[in-house]
Amino acid sequence: EPESQASIMRMWSLGELDVAVIPHHASDHQDPRFASWSRPAVAVASAGADNSYGHPAPTTLAEYAATGSMVRRTDEEGAIVISVTDGHAAVTAWG
Repeated sequence: EPESQASIMRMWSLGELDVAVIPHHASDHQDPRFASWSRPAVAVASAGADNSYGHPAPTTLAEYAATGSMVRRTDEEGAIVISVTDGHAAVTAWG
């Protein structure tokens, strides 16, 4: 929820994240500053295919994409697998 995201931004100072799961299944109910605050290299929108809630929201996906995040979606790609070997991350879809 936007109020919780605002609270997190007030309480924590982060550098750029490697990976983030976009809150609330990437719904449109977000603090619009949260994507630019977290700036993940990879942002995962975890939502079921053809869900009745309209998740993920195009505006939320666009907010993360605008930060330079590689946006991956479970509703289109299935499971998103992130593995790290010798300090190098690889992102693949499995589904």
